Order: sequence, then C-alpha cells, then structure tokens
Amino acid sequence: MSTDARDAQIDLTGQVALVTGGGGDLGRAFALALAGAGARVALTARSAELLAGTVELVERGGGRALAIPGDVTVPDDVTRVVSIAESQLGPIDILVNSAGIVGPLGYDWHADPEDWWRTFEVNVLAFRRTVPTSSASCAHLRAAGSKANSCTAMGGSGEHICSA
Repeated sequence: MSTDARDAQIDLTGQVALVTGGGGDLGRAFALALAGAGARVALTARSAELLAGTVELVERGGGRALAIPGDVTVPDDVTRVVSIAESQLGPIDILVNSAGIVGPLGYDWHADPEDWWRTFEVNVLAFRRTVPTSSASCAHLRAAGSKANSCTAMGGSGEHICSA
C-alpha cells in the first residue's frame, strides 16, 4: 500500500465548490481537479470568455460546472455569484479563492498607491468579502468541517516585490 499523497483518491461527489479566478490558469486547474473528484463547480471571474473555456474543459471531462461572471472586488457581484451558485448547484462546501493579480513590482517608494491598493483589494479583501457574503454558506462550511482557502501566485526576479 502506497503512502504517497499523490496516490490518494479523494471523493467529492455531492459537494459544491466555488472557485474565484476560474478563468485563469490556477482557477482552471482547481476546477478540473475538483470536478475530477466529483464536485459540482461554480466558477467566477471577470471574463465570461475565459470562464466558458474552463466550463467546456470540465464538461468534456464529465463534470458539471457553472460560469458566473463577476468581479470579486465588487461586493454586489460577490453576493450575486454566491446566490446563483447556491440556487443552481446547492450549498457551497468548498471555497477556493484563486483570483489574484501581481503588482506593483519594484521598490515600495516607486509603487503607485492606486496600483498597490488594487492588488490588495483583489488578493486580500476579495477573500474577506467572499467568505462572509452568505452567512448560510459560511455556517454550512463550518458545520461540514470544510475549509475556505485563499491562494494566489507570486514570482519575482529577486528584487523587492510590493504586493498584497
């Protein structure tokens, strides 16, 4: 019997996942993995076109996905996304916040405050807005022992990176 975590089979049949940033590379990867494990997946991102591509890949693999365009920095969008996801797929069991942006790059004193704030809004505040948007979802998540997860990718060339 293998103890390698890569050999572990996870069964998410009957569970609903909400993936922010579902049109980007990380969001798409999360959506495919979740659907591959049996979850129904709601996806949100600003680009309906990118979301459609992710939905197509999930469905081609035999999964079920729902694209709900929205901006995680706009509270009304977040409320609408959660409401649509729950009404069409059921209570959210898994939340993956993969929406994220990189920037501004460089020294702190060269950073445009507006660019820095936008990065903070997307990478930090959007997660804080998504989780409490639906108190029913959050209560369901806690009762089910589910986790809310925030992940964004950052990379650099060795210089100081100013980001949220």
